[in-house]
Amino acid sequence: MQEKIPILENDYHGHVARSARGARRKTHRAGLDALEAGEVRATPQSAEGDVRAKLGRGEARVDWRESAVSVNRRVRAFNPSPGADARVARVELKIWRCATAAGQGNQARS
Repeated sequence: MQEKIPILENDYHGHVARSARGARRKTHRAGLDALEAGEVRATPQSAEGDVRAKLGRGEARVDWRESAVSVNRRVRAFNPSPGADARVARVELKIWRCATAAGQGNQARS
């Protein structure tokens, strides 16, 4: 059983994880009901599976040369844990939220 979960522009990992837990509970209940009713049919899993490498700590590091959209996605992906980080003017920052703005910015200095 599957259920699609929309990921909105301002959602971060915590929101998506909560939505996924809710969808899992819903599909598990529906799956058990269908199993009891004899309505379940097997669907083979692909040979490759769906295993991905664990993200390294460096993945949370913001690269200011990336587009604003990419930086925003990185920050949202690593919120709440471990949180994105960056170095600005020789100061280490932990970045929990950000937003993109219209316009053209200046080249960042690290």
